Amino acid sequence: MFFCPLFTPTLFRVNPPITYIRFLHAIPSALNIDIYLNDRLMASNLSFKKFTEYSPIAPGYYTLKIFVSGKTSNPIIDTSFFATPNNIFTAAAAGNLNNIHLKLIEDIPMTIVPGTTMIRFIHLSPDTPTVNVALTSREGIIFNNVSFGEVTNYQQVSPGHYGIQITAAHSGSVILIVPSTPFGPNKFYSIYAVGLSAGNPPLQVLLPLDGNSYLKV
Repeated sequence: MFFCPLFTPTLFRVNPPITYIRFLHAIPSALNIDIYLNDRLMASNLSFKKFTEYSPIAPGYYTLKIFVSGKTSNPIIDTSFFATPNNIFTAAAAGNLNNIHLKLIEDIPMTIVPGTTMIRFIHLSPDTPTVNVALTSREGIIFNNVSFGEVTNYQQVSPGHYGIQITAAHSGSVILIVPSTPFGPNKFYSIYAVGLSAGNPPLQVLLPLDGNSYLKV
């Protein structure tokens, strides 16, 4: 029998690294869009406020092009990014019609204290000033001085029903109140502010369940 001292047989299979990505149309007043990743169609006719499902992709560099739906020339976004391994992302088309850009948001894989809920705030309303965000059944502000494009850290709260109040950080004036909404245990949520505070479509929030609630990387 031949024996090679430099060869060690694999005793278990190592799963290849994987990354998950979903897409969000957060450009107020923009038409529906088509999204291409490395020239592969990932989303067709995506309308404002809509998310795609998460898709698994291999880690690495990607080119991303976004077109008005049905077009394949003159992309409104033409950029590239690196998808790190074992991670989860939301790629948001954001900004206003004069300054459209890609906002890559990490849905941070992390442990959660059993029986608790994790919430963060993402400011994607281009005409809304810096804001404070409070949960109306809790005392005090939970997120302070969040400007357009910023993503807060997650905050731990008890599961339950919470209203959301968004106020201007400089004046304290109320910009938006969202009625009581359920937040379940052992889950991660992002509160996305989208739309316009002084125009149409009006300012509103999106409350998707983040992928780190149920995806394993």
